[in-house]
Amino acid sequence: MRLNADQFMEKLLADGVVDDADVSGEDLRGADLRGAVVNRADFSSCRFDEADLRDTVLNGCRFDRASLRGAGLSGAIVINCVLFHADLGNAQLQKAMFSECKIEQVSCAGADLTDTMLHGCEILNSSFRSAKLQCTMFANCKWFAPDLSDCELDRTVLLGADLRSARFDGSSFKSAQLMGAKLTGLSFASRSLQLTQFINADLTGCDFSEADVRQANFQGAVMTGAKFRQSTADTAIFLECTLTDADFTQSSLRNSIFVEAKMAGARFNAADLYQAIFHHADGARCGFAGCDLTYADFSHACLAEADFVDASMFRAKLHGADTRGARFTDRERALENDPDLLEAENWRPVDIEFR
Repeated sequence: MRLNADQFMEKLLADGVVDDADVSGEDLRGADLRGAVVNRADFSSCRFDEADLRDTVLNGCRFDRASLRGAGLSGAIVINCVLFHADLGNAQLQKAMFSECKIEQVSCAGADLTDTMLHGCEILNSSFRSAKLQCTMFANCKWFAPDLSDCELDRTVLLGADLRSARFDGSSFKSAQLMGAKLTGLSFASRSLQLTQFINADLTGCDFSEADVRQANFQGAVMTGAKFRQSTADTAIFLECTLTDADFTQSSLRNSIFVEAKMAGARFNAADLYQAIFHHADGARCGFAGCDLTYADFSHACLAEADFVDASMFRAKLHGADTRGARFTDRERALENDPDLLEAENWRPVDIEFR
């Protein structure tokens, strides 16, 4: 059913619902479509600039090369739609929901996606540059080469996202959720990533040099060869991480947690590891030369052939640690095995035979 702009608006006004309409190429700039329900419409090359589409339901529609610059789509529900080469620059998308949509070569530059949810969408070669991504959720989306430059990802959720082809130039993260994300080889150098959750993420070869990752959570993440040179990672969690050959040279890691981390060959030279915890960590061949290890706890860690030359070891705990072949210059100030604690840890119940 072919409808021009006037016919389309008349039908909406009369029925509130439009099905199977071809409205392609029409000018609907500034139109009021609040609360409309539109099913399977073709809006290709339409102009919706500054239009009001708040609380609309758009199901199975096409927006190929459509312009929605500055349009208001707060609370809109967009299902199974195709947006190809569409322009949503500066659009108001707060609390909108996009489900099972194909979003390809779309510009959302400067758009406000506060509290917006995108579920099961394909997001291909699209730009979110300078968009407001506050409490935005991307769930089960397929990504390819998205541009997330100059964004502030504030409590943004990107669960399990494959973002290896993403751009984050100039972006910052605050309490973002990147659990299970694939970020292999990306650079976050000099970025702010405080309180960000990287649980079980693949961060192999990532660069966090000079980044602020205070209180970030990397539990279970794979970070083989990652760079944290001169980063600020106080109170960060590296529990059960794979940190083989990672570089933390000259970083601040006060009160950070490396419990059960696999970090053989990692370099911490000249780092501040005041009160850091390395319980049961594999730190074989690690470099701790020149570190501040005051009150650090290496209980039951493997430190075989590690380098502690010129490290400050004041009351650093080496209880139960494997230090074979390790090199120290300040070991006399460290705390060695606690015999009573070691006996208690090695206690096993005795089998008693009753007659």
